[in-house]
Amino acid sequence: MAIFSTRFVAVHSQPALLPANYVVPAGFVAVVRCMDAYYGLALSDRKVYAEGHVGQVFWQESVGPNLAGWRQWTGREVFYAGETFRMFGDDVVDMTASGYLLELP
Repeated sequence: MAIFSTRFVAVHSQPALLPANYVVPAGFVAVVRCMDAYYGLALSDRKVYAEGHVGQVFWQESVGPNLAGWRQWTGREVFYAGETFRMFGDDVVDMTASGYLLELP
């Protein structure tokens, strides 16, 4: 079995609080390895989140007022077939998530 990177989420100018979701397909396990978020300038603090299938936050970052900012997370979160993970921000944000999509034996 070949293992290669898979893009789970890629959105540009995602509206505030609208999640970018990924549902793991039947017969697979997803391992999220890297997530990125970018905010342009704004007058207030902005936050970005990643949540697991039961609503648990496994990543949160913030960007201060009057700053543009890029944030990255590198780790490992495992999601099984039928489970969903999502990324969202409290303002317009660019977001990307990637990792491995492994076929179940």
